[in-house]
Amino acid sequence: MYLKSKAKPAIVAMVDLVMHQHFGPVTLIHISQRQHISLSYLEQLFSRFRRHKLVEAIRGPGGGYTLAQKPENISVADILGAVEDPFSSSVSKVSGETMQLNDLFAPMHDKLSEFLESLSLKTLVQENLKRGIVAENPNVPSKSAPRSSSEVKPPKPIEVNAPNSVFDLARVLD
Repeated sequence: MYLKSKAKPAIVAMVDLVMHQHFGPVTLIHISQRQHISLSYLEQLFSRFRRHKLVEAIRGPGGGYTLAQKPENISVADILGAVEDPFSSSVSKVSGETMQLNDLFAPMHDKLSEFLESLSLKTLVQENLKRGIVAENPNVPSKSAPRSSSEVKPPKPIEVNAPNSVFDLARVLD
């Protein structure tokens, strides 16, 4: 039994959304840049989140995504359930009989499901904040970038001592 490969980017994208949505709707481009998840993959994930009513899409300029519910009402199990069944349904042969591993590991599956249901987006965000991870407003330039064109110093002009016309050239040669 294992979590599928879609689990991590799905959870990371939703945590990113929660941490940045107070600045306004969050675009997938910003999530993609911050989390290094391909934009096309995020589009697939958020399409599934929308169908499961975890997020709402806002169209038009200034649009993006916001949560459809409060972060404390969305569990990790909800996120994983939206992208796919998170557990493998592998089949094993034991003593000539076929047996579903999900049946064999049912008690473990139940405990893991219970844990994932108890873990909310709010809890994950609080853990990030405890570790010092803070959200920056994507609409405000970073401190290293100039904030306005007045802060950008124009390059110094190059001083040229060469004649700039035929007449100046004639004067120099006399």
